[in-house]
Amino acid sequence: MNRTPSYIFSRSSEGLSRLRRRIADKRHVMLFLDYDGTLTPITSAPEFAVLSAEMRMHVDALSCKHGIEISIVTGRSLTDIQRHIGLPGLGYAANHGLQILYRSRRWTHPRAALLQSRLKLSERSLRKTLSHVPGALIENKGLTLSIHYRNVAAKYLPVLKAAVEAEAFAQQDEMKLASGKKVLELKPNVNWGKGDAVRQIIARSGHSDPLVVYIGDDVTDEDAFAALPDGITVRVGTSARTNARYYVKNVEGVRRLLSALYAML
Repeated sequence: MNRTPSYIFSRSSEGLSRLRRRIADKRHVMLFLDYDGTLTPITSAPEFAVLSAEMRMHVDALSCKHGIEISIVTGRSLTDIQRHIGLPGLGYAANHGLQILYRSRRWTHPRAALLQSRLKLSERSLRKTLSHVPGALIENKGLTLSIHYRNVAAKYLPVLKAAVEAEAFAQQDEMKLASGKKVLELKPNVNWGKGDAVRQIIARSGHSDPLVVYIGDDVTDEDAFAALPDGITVRVGTSARTNARYYVKNVEGVRRLLSALYAML
């Protein structure tokens, strides 16, 4: 259910106090982190979103603490996010949960795997259609196709969006259209999202009642927030309505929260 989140660092919200009490009552913490817009600021192109040395230090230090596991939940491909994170021992839910790597076990949504060739056809079609749109960036992530328009001038946006919508309509039996921050995405038409992936990782963990903390910034994270009604869910950035219980203002707020979490463990 959508709610107005409380600022986790505000005394009136008791966000940190509640987190501290919940940690004291649990033997195991499972921390889920989005990447773009959460661990790194949003950039003009995906390759520029590099994890800072300070943020890497915080994630690495937390991952070495007893009683906590960290998983990265992202729209990026598994290969791409592993390269950007570069830390051992973490779990991953990539391609919006369609790929999972957890405790050395890999899983790919079977329907998504079957549609990879169809996705390549959509990529080829859109590259041709959008070749005259300056700034358009098409990224095939194996299981999903992202069309970034952050660097596209406003006068070209109707053309770009119409082309992507037309391709999605042509593939509607097998693909669906989703949107994020300055990006449109073609995804397999399956009932699966970040929330499903998070629940699967929790089930695989073997912990019967862990404290789950999820931090994310995008509309795709709302699915995970809704899937974790008993967790500590934190939205990055202000939002009038969200499924998250708390929010932090920006990536620096995430860093502060990770530091506070480290001190509590």
